[in-house]
Amino acid sequence: MNRETFYREIGDIDDDLIQAANNAQGQKNNVRMLYRIAGIAACFCVICGGILFGLQKDTLYINDISMPMTSKVVIPTDEDTKIVPMTYQELLAYYGMEQLPDAFGEELTRAEQSYFVLYQDQAGDVLYDTNSLYYNSSDNSKTLSITFAKAEEFSNIFRGDTKQSKIDGVSMVLASTDQAAYWASFKLNNISIRITSYGLNEEDFIDIIKELIRFMK
Repeated sequence: MNRETFYREIGDIDDDLIQAANNAQGQKNNVRMLYRIAGIAACFCVICGGILFGLQKDTLYINDISMPMTSKVVIPTDEDTKIVPMTYQELLAYYGMEQLPDAFGEELTRAEQSYFVLYQDQAGDVLYDTNSLYYNSSDNSKTLSITFAKAEEFSNIFRGDTKQSKIDGVSMVLASTDQAAYWASFKLNNISIRITSYGLNEEDFIDIIKELIRFMK
């Protein structure tokens, strides 16, 4: 016996009441469906959040090295090579950055540098564009250099096999010596980056990498 037949069996019930009862049941079914959809959506968000968290989670591995190998860089110096000086602001514009930190923490401040350079051929194509920024503590007991390049990729200057790390989603190689020296090498926004420090501990060095990535992203 369906709902409508049941209502008619128990008495002469107005059609409007029967229709209202049917509508009420339909609304209950709609509410149940909405709750079901909301539950599925919530589960989906939790799963996606977990995946995103996993992707962003830092993975640190500091490779122990005795001393990095010297990177062999050949700077073009023939008569057809043009040396193009750049100011600090022009340097930022060349690498596609609006700003970089003037200081890291309370100790390391950026050293003033008069100019930076590009090496171009006669057609204006860049042959070499490696430039470094230097940060020092007031007593020079702690130093930091950040080297950028677009025209070339830095080779792996570390001896032997190296394990990869990941900081804020950026893959890189980290290394250290027992003389409180740390190195990092990675690529971000099509820019090869190498960071070298002396006198810093591991925590401070990682914090500097994170701050630099935040400025560049």
